[in-house]
Amino acid sequence: MGGWRTSYPQHSLYYGGSHKIKESDAYNFGLSISGGVRQYTCIENDSYDNVYYKNRIFYSNPDITSYFVNGMRIFISNCYQDYDTSYGAITKLISWYGDLLAIFEYGICVIPVNERVTTGEGVGGAVYLNTNKILADTPKVLSPIYGT
Repeated sequence: MGGWRTSYPQHSLYYGGSHKIKESDAYNFGLSISGGVRQYTCIENDSYDNVYYKNRIFYSNPDITSYFVNGMRIFISNCYQDYDTSYGAITKLISWYGDLLAIFEYGICVIPVNERVTTGEGVGGAVYLNTNKILADTPKVLSPIYGT
């Protein structure tokens, strides 16, 4: 059982013979078919919409200095905030004293980041109330006239 141990340039290729097992016959048969039974069809009208969010701001995980993973490179799919389009689309974002300065087409707004409210004073210092949102829901309008 078995065939010659030769290579192609010395001898011609020979596919038949009794040294082949049944699985190799099926393998060679499968490779010799030009097309399969699976049929592919083109769908001309796509069912999805390419939506462009002009006023959506994504934010990443917080950056921890002594941590191995860089949190500023991890964006979770639901970590974003949408803003109203009454001043047009956001054209530029600038970091401004720990907040975001958003320049719209027809206005300039400040978006607080990790906003907290002073709820009282004590012997140990001020007492703050943090919110559970990274970005504020409504921006503070600096100028409803000037923009880009």
